[in-house]
Amino acid sequence: MIDDTDIKILEILEKDARTPWRRIAKMLGLSEATIYLRVNKMIRDRVIDGFKVSLRIDKLGLGSLIFVLIKADAKALKDLRDEIRKKPYVLEAHEISGDYQLLLKIATPNHEAASKILEEIASLPGVSEISTIVSLVPIKLSESVIDAFKYWRNQG
Repeated sequence: MIDDTDIKILEILEKDARTPWRRIAKMLGLSEATIYLRVNKMIRDRVIDGFKVSLRIDKLGLGSLIFVLIKADAKALKDLRDEIRKKPYVLEAHEISGDYQLLLKIATPNHEAASKILEEIASLPGVSEISTIVSLVPIKLSESVIDAFKYWRNQG
């Protein structure tokens, strides 16, 4: 069970996963050992799934962000999912409900590269239709799960 202290620890780590235990302990008025034990428990319980560097795709020359909706033949869906997992340019892939079965988030250096990638995706076995959405300007980029967790926890 996640308590208020765990939430405060997660908030700090989500902002900067490199924050030393000593600093977190001082911020929360707890011992370093307490922070260490709580973080390790959250790792064991898979609340924390790792510590990552958050990269800015635009600073890496990947300025074209596109979302691809895929309609797929039901019989080919399993193989298609496996094939999409292999694509290094796919940042995220989700099985979704509605008229389309899959949603992909793809970063490319430019629109020409995006066009080439879309042709590749459209030609995958089992793909019957694709629809694309090009992100023009990001409005909110957040990897904060704890804010959503706190919102829903307070709702009910």
